[in-house]
Amino acid sequence: MNSLTTQNSSTPEEREPAPVAHADRTRALGEIDARIDRLVRSRRHGERLDALVELVSWLAQPAQAELIGSDTGGEILGREHARLALFTASMERSPGRQAELASSLEAIFASASALSLFAEGGLRNERGLLVEMGERLARRLLPKPREELDLSSMLPRLFPDAEALRWISSVPARLFERTCTVIGSGKAWLPVRAALEEALCLLAARVRPLGLSQEMRERHADRSVRSSPCYALSSTTENLLSAIDSKVDEVARREAEAAWSADVLACRRSNEEVRAHLETSGVSVELVYALDVIERHLDRMVLLFEAFTPAPPPAHAGAVHALVRVLVRGRLDDRSLRALLRDNMALIARKVIERTGETGEHYITTTRAEWARMWVSAGGGGLVTTFTAAIKLVVTHSHFPILVEFFLAGWNYALSFIVIQLLGFTLATKQPAMTAASLAATLDRGSSTERSDALADHVARIVRSQLAAAFGNILAVAAGAVAFVRLFEIVKGCPFLTPEVAEESLRSLDPLRSGTIFFAIITGVVLWLSGIVAGWMGNWIVYRRLPQAIAEHRLGDRFGPHRMQAVSRWFATHVASLCGSVALGFLLAAVPALGMMTGLPLQVRHVTLSAGQLVLSAASLSGETLDDPLVRRAAFGIAVIFVANLGTSFLLALAVAARARKATFADARDLGRALRRHMLRRPLDFFVPPRTEGTPPAH
Repeated sequence: MNSLTTQNSSTPEEREPAPVAHADRTRALGEIDARIDRLVRSRRHGERLDALVELVSWLAQPAQAELIGSDTGGEILGREHARLALFTASMERSPGRQAELASSLEAIFASASALSLFAEGGLRNERGLLVEMGERLARRLLPKPREELDLSSMLPRLFPDAEALRWISSVPARLFERTCTVIGSGKAWLPVRAALEEALCLLAARVRPLGLSQEMRERHADRSVRSSPCYALSSTTENLLSAIDSKVDEVARREAEAAWSADVLACRRSNEEVRAHLETSGVSVELVYALDVIERHLDRMVLLFEAFTPAPPPAHAGAVHALVRVLVRGRLDDRSLRALLRDNMALIARKVIERTGETGEHYITTTRAEWARMWVSAGGGGLVTTFTAAIKLVVTHSHFPILVEFFLAGWNYALSFIVIQLLGFTLATKQPAMTAASLAATLDRGSSTERSDALADHVARIVRSQLAAAFGNILAVAAGAVAFVRLFEIVKGCPFLTPEVAEESLRSLDPLRSGTIFFAIITGVVLWLSGIVAGWMGNWIVYRRLPQAIAEHRLGDRFGPHRMQAVSRWFATHVASLCGSVALGFLLAAVPALGMMTGLPLQVRHVTLSAGQLVLSAASLSGETLDDPLVRRAAFGIAVIFVANLGTSFLLALAVAARARKATFADARDLGRALRRHMLRRPLDFFVPPRTEGTPPAH
């Protein structure tokens, strides 16, 4: 046999355990008795804790051999839960042993407090990121005294790692119910129940000031304190506990439960109202943090309520099992640096991507008219970039001091990107950081089945918009570079670049003989960072209500309210993107400057600028250059840069946005399936919009 089973249809001879299995079973029963004896005979609190930890640790280990018997309660168990099943069965057959175990557990729970375990374990605290990180590092690196009077410190000893969490989480329902019955006899758990009730009151008290803060009240239509469900929750919690403890009639208890549940639901709806307001009023990390704290406290309160409310044994055991899983996972997260960084990065991501996603909608085309305008807009961006690339080559090969070159290159890029934006043109490499946030935002809309086609359509629009912008940029910058070089030759009578400089420039774009691939990935990171800056600034502007302040400024008395409103609209529309453009320009200039200062091989490879550099260099060489291997390798490098720039920027932005939106692996899987179906049915949608918006083109 490979598992512990109950064989109801077998004959007595078939049910007789094999000699080896019988010996293993006897030896395992002896181990259980020895560990329970140590627990029962312990007289000091610390000794009892050590004995309990030793017992649970032994039960959580897989059985060395099969333990066959009538210990499964009708369930099929694997080796990992065989010892727990044997322990439960042996306790069921020995009421006296149950009483001794209950007495020892009662002594443990009476000597230690469970309040912090229920009300704090796995919940957010008020310490900042750096302080909490230092505290967790200190716990790992420094010796610490035993904390025997707090059950929250004992839980990590009972379940020390993710494997222990997996074990307790996978205990079959029937076995867990039987185990609860065995260890829950007598008065052992009365101290825990009292702590559980106190934890409910404490959690409700913590929700009240968070829900009544000024930032929360300002985002509600009804700002009255007394009408807030967060204000009423403490009272209904007290009423609920009083109704349960006083054992009043069933009708009164159910009314108290209904009132409490209604307040919890109202608190959740209040949170949703505030979250919806964040979409338009800007995101505050502190406010998102408060909303998350309230949600976690409400979730914990519901688990505690279900764990101590009278219910049939299977339902009650299921509620206790759910609470145990959450408590164990919470205590593990309390010690984990990864969990700390994950939670805090999600907060920061939420703040950054809200406005970025809104901006990203402007870069996505739906109709053929919009798609054509994207080509024209990208062409304009490419022509402006021609001059940027020419100035870049002059600055790079003029051998200025490092800081001077950084300053000149930074303003060259920044002013170019600002001009492109103010003229309404498009630069393809600024799109991914925006469109990825927009894509992640669609993950919030509806169920996976409902949104799969919408997601695929959205991705198709993003891809064709990005391709139109990229090819429009490259074709325009190529044409502009040729015209620039020919005009320069006519005016100056010499090539724009010397043959040596032109060849060096072309060699720097060779993807196989230079660091072009690595540099292009670095540039993708820089493009993503500039999107972060734009998103952060956009959120800050909206959260501080600067457009409203400008529209209502007293200068309106002199210049007219309509002019101030126009300035306000322009400010809200453009300033965040302008900040992103300046950030992008100086970040592009900072990478090579950092490389020169440190001696590290750091450069940037921006696809549109590199395409302009390629054509400027090739056109400056005398004779036919299209068949030159140096030019062909550089052209291949442009394709590599295109993929690395846009792919890196998009994936980073999508990862941050998905984290902020709490997207799951299942969401990514659904998106992949939807994309595969869409590509098979309507592949041209990824290149050209349908002829009629909302209907697929005929193929």
